[in-house]
Amino acid sequence: MIEIDNVYLNPAVFKCVFKALKSFKDGKIGNVRSLFENEFRKMIGSKYCFACHNGTSGLHISLLALNLKEKDEVITNPLTHISTISAILKCKARPVFTRINEQGFMDLEDLREKINPYTKVIIPVHLNGFPENIEDILKFKDKYKDLYVVEDACQALGGKVKINGGFRNLGTISDIGIFSFGVFKLLTTLEGGMIVTDDDRIAERISRLLDNGDYRNRNDIILGYSLRLDYIRSTIGLANLENLKEQISARKDKWSFYKKALQKFRWLKIVNPHSSVRINYFQFIIYIDSKEKCKKVVKSLCKILTSSAGFPNEYIKLLPSSHDILKRHQWLGEHYILLPTHSSLKDEDMKKIVECFENA
Repeated sequence: MIEIDNVYLNPAVFKCVFKALKSFKDGKIGNVRSLFENEFRKMIGSKYCFACHNGTSGLHISLLALNLKEKDEVITNPLTHISTISAILKCKARPVFTRINEQGFMDLEDLREKINPYTKVIIPVHLNGFPENIEDILKFKDKYKDLYVVEDACQALGGKVKINGGFRNLGTISDIGIFSFGVFKLLTTLEGGMIVTDDDRIAERISRLLDNGDYRNRNDIILGYSLRLDYIRSTIGLANLENLKEQISARKDKWSFYKKALQKFRWLKIVNPHSSVRINYFQFIIYIDSKEKCKKVVKSLCKILTSSAGFPNEYIKLLPSSHDILKRHQWLGEHYILLPTHSSLKDEDMKKIVECFENA
């Protein structure tokens, strides 16, 4: 069976971890986490970077840093991982879902209608390496006072979007950005994440929340969660960071292979990035107009892939959503296919995947 995604570890990781463990045993513990955060900061172009346990805790801590209250609302895309929603609920805030368009992103007109006095945060989700329309979403922040934008960039590390004539890294464009370093991400610490921001005040709160809190001011006690990334996983992240560009390049090669091999099929459409976007090639995305044809291809792919090539996210049925959202979600699953691009993928694997389309 072909892995839908696979973990990548720089060969240097094993040597670095062994060295780190030896240093730990000898009582010579350096601040590897700070080194990792600093190297990531230089790479991503953000003022503050905080390595944390995972993308989920990164989202949770970020929302806590914005002082969400019980009646506050957070608007987001329902087509996302459950972590985005659970982070909102853990802050006792109310998740509000927008309608989603034919590309799976937030409907901006519906977003505009759903902003009200209780709206505190908008969370755009850069899914599968493709960005939400972040530039237009930021215009709402300019229009409405005390509104924050938090980018869920867990799958978008290395992606960029053109703003004001220059390209900026996804995750660094709004108030806060969250990255995930889970086992199948482009940069992995096996389990980990990073919070980035340019805001001094927000950074101070995030730092306290990630540590043991702040009890100096009786009227503003901050309860800490002790969610800083540990010594060993920071070592893994620091080693893997050196190969990030190579990983993106390797995925781009797989992406180019699919594009060349599949463009002969007139009944499918390859989802290409806009000229103002530079994607990280996290997955190769295909749109098929015929529901029957798409079902045939997915059925064939399921025989050779370790997991589904479609849009699962069945949890959305458990949460309060409008009929339109559920209907669109189902529609996306019936017309879009996601193909793997990880660096462990072999040419023969990709040829087998292409055969599934030929059979259809």
